Amino acid sequence: MHTKTIDALRGIAAAAVFFDHSDTSGLATNAWFSAHKGLMGDFGVYVFFCLSGYLIWQSGTRLIGTPGGIKLYAIHRLTRLVPLYLISLLVVTAAISFIGSRWTPTYDVWIIFRHLIFSQDLYPSVARDINPVLWTLTHEAMFYVIAPIILMAGIRDKYVILFSSLAIFGIFLACGWLGYFKFAQVFYAFALGIFFAEASNKERLIICLAAIALAIYACLGDALHAYAGRIIAIAFALSCISLTKGKECNQAVSWLISPFVFLGVISYSMYIWHYQIIYVVEYYYPVFNRNIPGWSQYGLVSGTILCAICILFSYISYALIEKPSMGKLRIAMERKTGTRTALA
Repeated sequence: MHTKTIDALRGIAAAAVFFDHSDTSGLATNAWFSAHKGLMGDFGVYVFFCLSGYLIWQSGTRLIGTPGGIKLYAIHRLTRLVPLYLISLLVVTAAISFIGSRWTPTYDVWIIFRHLIFSQDLYPSVARDINPVLWTLTHEAMFYVIAPIILMAGIRDKYVILFSSLAIFGIFLACGWLGYFKFAQVFYAFALGIFFAEASNKERLIICLAAIALAIYACLGDALHAYAGRIIAIAFALSCISLTKGKECNQAVSWLISPFVFLGVISYSMYIWHYQIIYVVEYYYPVFNRNIPGWSQYGLVSGTILCAICILFSYISYALIEKPSMGKLRIAMERKTGTRTALA
């Protein structure tokens, strides 16, 4: 799979979530974004879930069962997810009230503990109390744990995993239990990613066509289906993976997707910080309005500046936190546990 395509998909997903949330403030929106609020958020989140299934399964199959593989897998996942996550919790709980924001987090020791163990979106959910976007990381962390368990149990049949995920979703939906275990309603997106990591060209084509047909059906009629954003996201992500798997992007395509590739590289930082950035900028709306011509008159002005602030801050976060975490910190942990020697 071409790395640029994966990064471009991440960038598109991050942009969709950003514009879904920016509609609340009206700083970066238009009539189309406002009319499709919710759909864009679902689209971005489920693209991320699908990509996680695809990538994490490949990482797991490469490492699980090798000497030191489970330790190496854990180190890679921890250094990818945890450092930036912990810093974001610290900033929101300790500094956001001094910075100034229209979003007011509410928390106590129990809520902080729930976030520290990634259980914020388990029942009862406290996921919106510190940072509303962190609910997804509960399910991301759960999949990080479930994937190696499945592999160590010797379950590698992609059809068993996919149909089991769909059966779990159907049972919990029919019984009205989804609110008590929300992972049941997202696991199938991870499972589809797993399926594509193992599927043949023919199998990928069949699944893509089925997903596209469902996406078209979800958009028919006077109102979009409640799951339209999720279905479109899955169809889009799987189709992009299928079309580019094992192929290099030609120069024209590479040039066209390059802005999204950059957003994809910083997508985790952008996802973590964008909600706070939107509400901090909104808090300082009068300052921007006094000093920036056209701020309140033209949405293009406020939208462009908000996007620029978010991208710049996310890049700084990536350079100072994410990149060192996945570089120097990861190498140090590998050496300390002896897994780097095993890897070599």
